[in-house]
Amino acid sequence: MSTFDQAWLIVKKYLVPVIFGVFALFALLATEAEQNTFYYVGFGSLLAASIVAIALIAGIIPKPARLGLSVVFVGAVGYLLYANVHSVQSEIARLEKIKLVRNEVIQGLEDVRDVQVAYHEKYGRYCESISLLRRFLAEDSVAKVYKEGVVPDDPETFMTIEDANNIGLDVIPTRLTEYQACLLGELGVIHFVRDTSYAGVVDHVFEAKDQEVKEKRAFAFNFDTFGKVPHNKSGDDFWMATAVAKKNEIDVSCFQAKDPDPFVAKDTLIIGSLVDNKTNGNWAK
Repeated sequence: MSTFDQAWLIVKKYLVPVIFGVFALFALLATEAEQNTFYYVGFGSLLAASIVAIALIAGIIPKPARLGLSVVFVGAVGYLLYANVHSVQSEIARLEKIKLVRNEVIQGLEDVRDVQVAYHEKYGRYCESISLLRRFLAEDSVAKVYKEGVVPDDPETFMTIEDANNIGLDVIPTRLTEYQACLLGELGVIHFVRDTSYAGVVDHVFEAKDQEVKEKRAFAFNFDTFGKVPHNKSGDDFWMATAVAKKNEIDVSCFQAKDPDPFVAKDTLIIGSLVDNKTNGNWAK
């Protein structure tokens, strides 16, 4: 046998365990991402198996010890198979948990936004804190105006001087206010209705929504958990602040709310802004 053939025979004997050993060593040393325990156990076992295989080929390990090593490695293979399945299942469960928490935090922030919008419609500004917003939700009410008809453009074409006198005018006006149109509507001169009723904020913001909207929620509305961060172990409220910003040289009220302790680090969900009067969130739809 030539020298080349002898060298090639040696290479073939050691090639496979050396390749696996180098691969395992590289996986253990070169990874920059944080890995779980099963990752290190798996590649550590592969490295150990490669070293033992090289020792067996070289004849360093005596024959009596080989049976014991075989049993050890069969057990290790079984464990690694279990660990691999468990690792995959754990990762799937973790990703599902992240998705669940994310969707519910988004729903909680959108609920805060919807109540803030109702507060702004009534008071012309946003509420300063979650606790005050919760009180507004529990104790306050908002006006709901039922509308039928529009204010006519040419009163002179249908009004008489008697109609004008009945609504407190001496002459027929060239234009009508909404209040004057309401009076004429009550007299039956025109079809015009404006009826104001009041509803609790909970009914106005949440209960009045149609069934399809309710079914799309991540969780059913519950007053007791309003403003609280879902799945937060300490039961914390969302962080919230208000500000006044300039838009087209006009002062506008702004608010911002966010998750103070994100379930996934560096994935802080935020709704609103303190430098603009937008009310959307920072997540993709």
